Amino acid sequence: MKAQTQQIWKFILIIIASTVLTLLLHQVHNDPLMNLSTKPQSIVITSGWFPPVATMALAFTFCVMGVIFRWIQNRLEGTGFRKGGQFGLALGGMYLVGMIEGYVLFPFSANCIPESPIVAE
Repeated sequence: MKAQTQQIWKFILIIIASTVLTLLLHQVHNDPLMNLSTKPQSIVITSGWFPPVATMALAFTFCVMGVIFRWIQNRLEGTGFRKGGQFGLALGGMYLVGMIEGYVLFPFSANCIPESPIVAE
């Protein structure tokens, strides 16, 4: 029972550390696309809820990735480091391709947003 509790705490700490590291790296990275002053802003941004929503979304994403890894780790060969590397490369590659594919299928440009009738009134 004690070993299982330690594994749960280890899992939670990894999720928290991954979320914090991701948030810090996004703060350090100066992305010109993140300049929101020229883009229409959503209600999440204007209400000030973007940081908590982004944090929760990242934590949820890392939690799902961790659950998937825990579920399939016994089927992978090698040490824990090798298993994590294989899983990380595979899932990271799928995540990257999925993000690019989403943009290709649903391109978005701030210049082509139709005027909302609610805002126009």
